Amino acid sequence: MNRRSALLTGLLAASVAWLTGCPPCDVELVGREALFDAHNGNAERIPALWAVADIEINLTAEGLFRSYRLPDGRLYFRRRGDDPLGPHYFMLRGKEIDQEVFRLGIDADAGLFYYWVDIPGGESFARYGPLEALHGLDGEGLPMDPVQLLDALGVLPWPTDLDAPSQVVLRTPEKPCVYEMLTVARRDAWDGWYLARQTLIDRRDESRQPCRTMLYDRQGRIAMTAELEDYEPVAVPDDVLVPPEVPTDIRITWPDSEPIRSIRLRLGGMTTGTEDEPVPPPAAFRFRPPATIRDIRPLGDGPPPRLQETAP
Repeated sequence: MNRRSALLTGLLAASVAWLTGCPPCDVELVGREALFDAHNGNAERIPALWAVADIEINLTAEGLFRSYRLPDGRLYFRRRGDDPLGPHYFMLRGKEIDQEVFRLGIDADAGLFYYWVDIPGGESFARYGPLEALHGLDGEGLPMDPVQLLDALGVLPWPTDLDAPSQVVLRTPEKPCVYEMLTVARRDAWDGWYLARQTLIDRRDESRQPCRTMLYDRQGRIAMTAELEDYEPVAVPDDVLVPPEVPTDIRITWPDSEPIRSIRLRLGGMTTGTEDEPVPPPAAFRFRPPATIRDIRPLGDGPPPRLQETAP
């Protein structure tokens, strides 16, 4: 049995825990193509996104746990170029009493991911690196992967070549009433390791959007779990007949990550951009750590970022 087959077999066996305690499922089945069409059709109708974000962050370091709630955050997303898989612009900002204390983002023009935390009297650090390095970090030094957040948000389409080497396995257990898809989510050509994604979709949900996503590292361990609930429509222009939906309650856990162990996002006021609530221009997504942060380090190999003062 090769490495990928062993990993997928192990994931199928691990999912047995989901198969108890639920009533029988009496819903007509659809194929994997219909599930991909539903997800990708929804993602394509989100060229940009503006949302208020109530952010809860749980930190852990040296056996100590801390929780922060930042109720007046903002989430921004903007597509870049013609490649649906990106990279795209992304920014998540956390504020506390009118002071920004947290930012996670993607500068698509520079090909960089970044994050910084600047809590008065607490943690203060910034990290950045090339997007190409994300697949090799395995959570080491990177508490949150912004591409994983975009994946959980549902704005990135799934690859449509279902019979390519990264194949999709679809199961339809009766208990619970879900579609269960196992996908090889990423591949690194130079060493051949695989990261698998397990996606659960409630078969009773007509929108056919994910309710849980789990990512597995090269050892087959869970690297990230995302619980996705309360899908709501995004405000769009009048000429868009079917508004897209996004989950408004997103709970993401990174079991082995430090210092950020988990994050919960409650979104509201979602729109693709209006005159009163515009999505920022591309230049606003650049890496701009506050001048108060002294601990600024790169992750992975790549060019230094364009450091500028933090925009208001």
